[in-house]
Amino acid sequence: MERVSANAGQAKTGWREVCSVIYDVNIMGKRGPRKMTAVIRAVDDNKTDEHIVTLWNKMPEWCDESRAYVLDFGGRVRLPSVKNFQLMHPDDEYYTVLQFGRVGPDSFTLDMRFPMTPLMALGIAVSSVDRKLACS
Repeated sequence: MERVSANAGQAKTGWREVCSVIYDVNIMGKRGPRKMTAVIRAVDDNKTDEHIVTLWNKMPEWCDESRAYVLDFGGRVRLPSVKNFQLMHPDDEYYTVLQFGRVGPDSFTLDMRFPMTPLMALGIAVSSVDRKLACS
């Protein structure tokens, strides 16, 4: 949503939606991994051209040894959790744009990189901690 000042003689002040997160219904109930899609308003390398980028979460694999779904966080995440996730870039399935995971009983780590901004990353992470009717 964009809000514009009613006074045409003044500079425009805009409010914009910078990202949106969609959680799909988890058909496995509380035990299975969540599927999420994040749509962000990104800028190019020169920060001049805005465009929409749709990111998807990498689906974790079941590990018989730990009896949990796991993702490779490169050592950054130490505890299994249904809240752990990685968002991948649509043009490169190996380019992790954001990763969020549990490192302690009440502690999480959040890593992000281009085209994600810190504000977007924080908003997406907070949305993932909240309980979803369709996911938990």
